[in-house]
Amino acid sequence: MAAHTSGHPIRRKSTVFMHERKISHNSFGALSKGGKESGGGWQHPVHFENTYKTEPDSKFPAEKVEKVMKLVFENTLTGVAYDPREAQDLSKELANSVKNEVKQLGIKRYKTVCQVMLGPVKSSTLSVASGFIWLPEFDTFSECTFRGDSMYATGVVFGVFMD
Repeated sequence: MAAHTSGHPIRRKSTVFMHERKISHNSFGALSKGGKESGGGWQHPVHFENTYKTEPDSKFPAEKVEKVMKLVFENTLTGVAYDPREAQDLSKELANSVKNEVKQLGIKRYKTVCQVMLGPVKSSTLSVASGFIWLPEFDTFSECTFRGDSMYATGVVFGVFMD
């Protein structure tokens, strides 16, 4: 939360619901000087701040995320044989592992969505399509494909800016 220079509690106005909510002085870690406490709480002038940003501080690091996916796939799937009974659980495990590793990158203000598809290596073709409503100047994705002796894995991580 942004510090306020006057030391007074700040009222934030929600831009979505258009109502006020009071932030107590305890949120700032110290009592402000000169405030009077009455039955309704602290009485100070009301100051408003924006509660959102319309642009990210930095872009989604698609290349780093792709490297993370490749590393997770190689460490987990090397030497593993495809088993259709275990593919669903393994796919969920891989998606969670990738998502946790991506969180370790410390990407701020982006929602990450991870999908992993597994299948047997045969002479068939796979097409994967996904759709999102997003802003192309901020939102993006990373993809990675792993191919082992008997199994392939295709993963996609979407980075969607949260304003």
